[in-house]
Amino acid sequence: MSPLPPELAAVNEIFLKEISDHLVAFRAILSDASISERSTAEQEKLRHGLENRFHVIRGGAGFLQHAQLAACSTRGEKLFRDAKGGERIAEIVTNELPALIQTLEEELARISHA
Repeated sequence: MSPLPPELAAVNEIFLKEISDHLVAFRAILSDASISERSTAEQEKLRHGLENRFHVIRGGAGFLQHAQLAACSTRGEKLFRDAKGGERIAEIVTNELPALIQTLEEELARISHA
């Protein structure tokens, strides 16, 4: 990755802060044990919200040339976009979201200390 132009440094800092905010939301979802008990409409709202959060991260990461963040968020976006039904959403949250969060956290730390 080539260094960001100096005029994008402030944008990058805002973006990294936004990722931290998304990670807080992702962790809150992990702590909610009632996902599979939610109504279909509530599960769909959760699925769409998660897909959207990953989409936002992917867009910013691509713009700011953070390839690993873009790849991880593309995976998350696709998982939630393609999820159908409450069991699948709960399964993704339980089995896939923790690894995605870990990858995002590791990459965020790497970028922040670069």
